[in-house]
Amino acid sequence: MADRGIDVELLCLRATLTDAEGARQLKSRFRVRSAPYVSLPVIGGMLKAMVTKPGWFFSSLTRAIADTASSPKILIKTLGIFPKCCYFATQLAGQDVDRLMAFWASLPARASWWISGYTGIPFVTWAHAGADIYHKAHQTDAALRTVIEGADFVLTCNQANIVYFGKMFSPETMKKVHYHPHGVDLERFQPKSNGGTQGETRIHMLSVGRLTEAKGFHYAIDACVLLKERGIPFSYRIVGEGPMREQIVSTIEANGLGDSITLLGYQEQSNLPPEYERADIYLAPSVVAKTGGRDGLPNVVLEAMASGVPVVGSDAVGIPEAVEHEVNGLLFPPADPSALADAIQSLASRPAERAVMGQNAAKLVQARYGRRQCMDRIHQIYRTSAQDVPEWPPKA
Repeated sequence: MADRGIDVELLCLRATLTDAEGARQLKSRFRVRSAPYVSLPVIGGMLKAMVTKPGWFFSSLTRAIADTASSPKILIKTLGIFPKCCYFATQLAGQDVDRLMAFWASLPARASWWISGYTGIPFVTWAHAGADIYHKAHQTDAALRTVIEGADFVLTCNQANIVYFGKMFSPETMKKVHYHPHGVDLERFQPKSNGGTQGETRIHMLSVGRLTEAKGFHYAIDACVLLKERGIPFSYRIVGEGPMREQIVSTIEANGLGDSITLLGYQEQSNLPPEYERADIYLAPSVVAKTGGRDGLPNVVLEAMASGVPVVGSDAVGIPEAVEHEVNGLLFPPADPSALADAIQSLASRPAERAVMGQNAAKLVQARYGRRQCMDRIHQIYRTSAQDVPEWPPKA
């Protein structure tokens, strides 16, 4: 967006940005406003907001409490950012700011809703499947309704979310909800140059994501147990960390899969292209978790496809929007290790067709999900109005 002439400034809800690669890049290029959760300036900003706009102060605070009262954890998190939001709001009041963008429709959107109410600056939010629509440990329905209805317009990254919102909101509210993918960096993720590992007897598989129930990697491990029993040679690499690591490690060890499955832990995005390069198949065994959490259309699926890797994915939520069965990958019923093992075995036995599927995957991402064209559309949206959003995908 900055490359397209938008002046960008970042408000950090945490006390400081992390030291991850992306955060370092942001700090080096943009102005970042951050503050402790409690400090004299933050307390001063909250008192100023209360004195200058007492009606907004008490009504918006009461609304936030009512929205999150059903979940003490979410309520505490929401109240924890309120003083900082007051502080940011008093700093931004009267400044030349056109829009606030909340990349998540959870706490960031609540923060933008508060700041917008004080300053009059309209806010936009980007709603996802993972942690701000369905996941009841991160968002209540009442809180989601407040921020969606209060936003100037809403972007969401898969069509399944549009259907869900259509059942939740009025037709009038739905006029400002628009489908828009995140886009893939096609300069970083390009079709593999070496044809993967064709000619080898082992099939090389890859998954990327947090080790959580919704990602379904534990079902992939169970499928690997079946592959071993069937005598199918394979290797499986998983990039990511998360709360299910211990369970996954236990299953690997109990079934003697340590030589075939590698847990790589967290990796920066810049380390991923070589992983896609060596992979024959990308596994996306997503499920709907007990908490309601789920994937939409994970960007790592699109990165794999852009790299020329066919996807074996569950037909859960948004994955079928990009993965077409027997065209650029295979789909299987979620939470079904046997069906997943069958799909892997099928692709393992068809290297030529697998290569064609990889080519088809790359072509689809290049035509529909390139980050440049996605950001061009966002730029159009910012420069026009919420009611005049260009359609997606664009017509040929």
